[in-house]
Amino acid sequence: MSDPVDPIGIVGAGRVAQTLGRLLSENGRPVVAIPALSEQATSSAP
Repeated sequence: MSDPVDPIGIVGAGRVAQTLGRLLSENGRPVVAIPALSEQATSSAP
């Protein structure tokens, strides 16, 4: 039986956060949010 995977939230929407979120997602880890202080930063996140 496999262990359940908890969702991951990333604080910030910079390049490191975007890359981390993409890599986690590509490897089957659920990413639930990438919050940022400005709407402009979140709109550029994939």
